[in-house]
Amino acid sequence: MGSIFAAERLRHEIAHIEFRYFLKNARSDIESICRSLERFEALKKEFSFGIVSSNEEDHLQVEFRKRKLAFKDLEGNAAIEKGPSLVYTIGRTGGVVTTILFPASSPLGGVPEDHIFLRIGPYSAHQLRSRLRGDLTDLVSYAFVSGLETDPSIRDRLRFWWLRTTHPHSVEKKFVRPLTPGKLFTSASKFTITSLVVALMKPLAFVIAYIILVYLGLSSLTQHLH
Repeated sequence: MGSIFAAERLRHEIAHIEFRYFLKNARSDIESICRSLERFEALKKEFSFGIVSSNEEDHLQVEFRKRKLAFKDLEGNAAIEKGPSLVYTIGRTGGVVTTILFPASSPLGGVPEDHIFLRIGPYSAHQLRSRLRGDLTDLVSYAFVSGLETDPSIRDRLRFWWLRTTHPHSVEKKFVRPLTPGKLFTSASKFTITSLVVALMKPLAFVIAYIILVYLGLSSLTQHLH
């Protein structure tokens, strides 16, 4: 009769073999995908970019690093913003792989959440590699959603409303569960109305500014409106 722990140990060993194979190919996969991602090069120029793996082969971090903001912090020093990061890690027991997004942050502010769990569970190397493009797209989008000097698109806002609503995450180091279907519907309705108002306000503000300048006899300044 074999050990009662044999099946679990086999699952653990297979999971770690799969994760090591994922790590072996991850760097070249990530570099290839990033070259094709819209807005990636612009972010890389501002933050710089890195791929870091652990010696224990249980951790991979894809990160935008640091940049100076256009203003000073509360102590009068140059304000520094740390870019968002994407982390893959495998547990030392059970073979569970966790994929996590961390936001951009600075002493001057940021988004409410500490991080968002994209997925938690047993994943093969093939499954992880097949999700890389989507994960890296989310990383780029998160830079715009969580950054202090960025202008996220409606698609960025929708994507991260969805992730915050349907994925577990952490706020002030406290675990937050996804919404139930009923609460999800209510939240979706509120978000849609808010997004429409934001989308409509920009052109409305332009029209109001144009009318005021013409009324004041400053029509020559209207060419500077964007």
